Amino acid sequence: MVFDLYGNEDCLEVNNFYKKLLAEMPDLLFQFVIDADNNYTFPLVSKSADEIFELSAADFNNDIKFIVYDRILPQDREFFFQSLVNARKEIKPWEIEFRAALPKKGIR
Repeated sequence: MVFDLYGNEDCLEVNNFYKKLLAEMPDLLFQFVIDADNNYTFPLVSKSADEIFELSAADFNNDIKFIVYDRILPQDREFFFQSLVNARKEIKPWEIEFRAALPKKGIR
């Protein structure tokens, strides 16, 4: 499924439909972008981010790489970031399982 996240006037109605659909899905869905200067952004984050990571969609706009880094268990951090680097280099889907320490729910 491909849609324009950047507000193309012709796609506005379609974008709104998919944004609402993705926001209501129980699984965490997101678009993760690393630009040429190694800046991280999340242009699209489903509402389930709060349930899964105890992070609001707004949190994904404020130094998210440090917030996520702090939540990943220290034993899993190197594996987490190395898998991200490999997926980026090889331009392949990124799939990973890791442990996170959440403020309210503890280790997940």
